[in-house]
Amino acid sequence: ELADINIYEVGDKLIFKNVETQETDTSRITKKEIYHENYDWFRHDGYQPQIAEIRYTNEKLIYDDNQEGGLIARKKRTPNDKIEFAVTFLYSLFTAKNELKVLDKLDLNLTGKSLNNVVVYYKEKNKRHKPKDDFKPQKLYWDRDYGIIKYETYGGDVWERINW
Repeated sequence: ELADINIYEVGDKLIFKNVETQETDTSRITKKEIYHENYDWFRHDGYQPQIAEIRYTNEKLIYDDNQEGGLIARKKRTPNDKIEFAVTFLYSLFTAKNELKVLDKLDLNLTGKSLNNVVVYYKEKNKRHKPKDDFKPQKLYWDRDYGIIKYETYGGDVWERINW
């Protein structure tokens, strides 16, 4: 059940390059935590809801003194529930509720890498979207082995991961 969390370890860097401008952008994994909420498991068949979080930094994030934001959040509230999974990257939140498309294969132009088992999350612009928000991801490409491998912004920029 933790395969989606075990993709990243503290200290990992995710380096993306803009396909058109060749500009790079780096995110660094700063925290990985798997824990159980305060929960009265005596009343609930001994099951403790599991929560997992991964946090990261990026120069575009403005959250707190550390400029750190949540990248992945994963919860399972009861043994019979589906896992709730969310990725927040550069202020765009993607969940299983976002439009999903499964690709048979994705070829990354910058690295010549070909990946199978890729899921594409898509998020429509909301009515509060402003031109300053155009850097935010609208499409996020998630590979089950590598995590985020590519994203496309509301402004039309395409960023591909270049480090593995």
